Formats: sequence, C-alpha cells, structure tokens
Amino acid sequence: MRVVIILSGSCGLDLSRKEGWLPFMSRKGTLIAYATSPGQVAEDGKGKNGEYTAALLKHIDSEDLSIESMMKRVRNTLSASTSGRQISWEHTSLAGEFFFNRSIGRKIARYAKTSLKDKLFVLMPSNPVHKVIEALKVSDWYTQNPAIASLSEADISAADNDSLFVLGRNVYQASCGNALSATNFILEFPQLASGLATEKWRAILDGMLFEVFFDATGQLRASIKDQKFERLFDLQEHDLLADSFDFLAECLTQYPQSFHVVPGKNRQIAIDIVTKKDAEGCLMDGIRLGGQNILWLESEDDDEPDLTSVVRRTVDVDRFEGELSTRLGVPRRLLKISYANY
Repeated sequence: MRVVIILSGSCGLDLSRKEGWLPFMSRKGTLIAYATSPGQVAEDGKGKNGEYTAALLKHIDSEDLSIESMMKRVRNTLSASTSGRQISWEHTSLAGEFFFNRSIGRKIARYAKTSLKDKLFVLMPSNPVHKVIEALKVSDWYTQNPAIASLSEADISAADNDSLFVLGRNVYQASCGNALSATNFILEFPQLASGLATEKWRAILDGMLFEVFFDATGQLRASIKDQKFERLFDLQEHDLLADSFDFLAECLTQYPQSFHVVPGKNRQIAIDIVTKKDAEGCLMDGIRLGGQNILWLESEDDDEPDLTSVVRRTVDVDRFEGELSTRLGVPRRLLKISYANY
C-alpha cells in the first residue's frame, strides 16, 4: 500500500484557489492528504510547523488507529486550532486498512495483551505459578528466593503460557534486584528447559527477554534493563533456546528507529573505535558501525559537536565495552571491537 502525504506548500499549489486542485487518477491503494480543502489557505502556525503539520504530529503515532480514523482526528484538531478556518482534505483509493503504529499486542499474537502489558495481568491466589509471581513482585529476597525454590516442573507444566510469560518477566526483574534464586534460575535454565515441553520453557524465556526491553505497559523502554543482560543473553549460545531470541527480534524489528542493530540476532557485529591523541591522553572521536559514526546524535545541521564543549569522562576499556554492549542491546561476545588511532 502506498501512502502519500502532501503537507501545506510542499507541492507548489495555490491552495486558496479552487483551480489549483487538479483532478487526477490514483492507483488503488493510494491516499493523498492535503493541508486544506479547496478555497482555503494553509496557515503557518505559531511554532516551527504549520497548523496542519502540528495537528498531524499529534495523532500520527496513535496506536491501533487506522489512517482514516487518524486523519479525522487531525481534521478535528486542525479545525479547533484554526477556529474552523482550515479543514484538511484527503483523496483516497484505499481498499484495505493501514496503520502507522500498531501496539505490541497487535504485532505479537503469541501472548495476550494482559501478559505483554503485565500490569493488567490478574493473579489467581489458587494458582501455584501466580503465587510465585506475587512473591517475586515483593522487593524482598527473603520472600523471592523461597518462592522460586518452591517452583516445580509439575507446576510449570500445568501452567498456561501467558502465566509462564509473566513468570519469566518477574524472574528477570527479581534477578535484576539481586535475588540469588532468580539469578540461578537464569543460569540453570538450559537444564530446566530440557525437561519441559517446548512451549513451556519458551514462554518463560520469552518473558525474561521481553522484560529487558519492554515496561509494564508494553512500551519500549527508553533504556534497556541491563543488570543481568549478559547472563540472560548467554542462553543464546544454546541452540535449543534459539526460538525465544527469534521472538525477541520479531518484537524489536517493529522499532527500527530505536536500534542500530536488532537485538536477538545471533551474529557478530563489527565496531571500529576511532581515537585521537590530545594533551590529556587518548580521546574517543568516533564509534563506527557499518561505516557510520554512531557516537553523536545527528543535529539539525548534521554537524558533530565541538569537542572543546563536551564534558569529558575517563573510563577504562572493559567498562566502556560493557556500556557499548548494553546500549546496542548486543552481548559482548558478539561484538568485534577494533581500536584505530590517528
């Protein structure tokens, strides 16, 4: 499906004149959106964007909203902000539904929305796995450790997959809080998995991996929960467990703008660290991945910042590589790091 959005003034049309609107035939599956209706003027707005663009930006990221419904919201917002002087308009030949932003619950069919957004998950006191989950939610090692120790293979085998997914999320959470039994659960997981049906261990591991990257509302975390990241990703070396890492990659491919490489892919990543000498020693000048410098966020004018204005921090190589690993969401064993001096 092709979606073409024409913002005010972008096509050189005089939108205040009806004769500026030229009839045309569009292929099936096309939507063209205009900032105004015929005979109206597109207003500039009060900020850096015109009124139409500002209204569009307010709604384009709405979850699970079809493009037609989203455009109606844009039209209403635009009308309100211009006191009815500007009404957006669309020409469409769409035959199917198109969404700019599908929620994680719509993208991933393996688990229920109440598991992916586990703050909505309802615990049943009579369910053995739910009792363990409830105990893990208490930030107290004396409650968490015995709860995990009490969990049997029979309890896991009898549980539904959504419960096991939420169990996995809470095991990882407890491990990040340094609950020893939770950390041991991760370390010993290959042995546990070998005695379980595939769908049972997969649900637990899916949950642990999901917790690293997604919060309790099912939203992508601003920064990953990395306290036990390396230990958890060591499980990727077991071929038996590969399916869960494929599941994670499937989840994260929906967010290409958030990652330089998609976590979960079991392949080596080559990184070139560019350094240069100065009066204070060795200064890192670039982190190159695939030929691009990912050290600096791109500015509007694409200029790298003046290094004289940057606050410097001294860090040893081991710590730096650990930070780089977690920021990329790639375990250190998969990073091939080279250092170049000039």
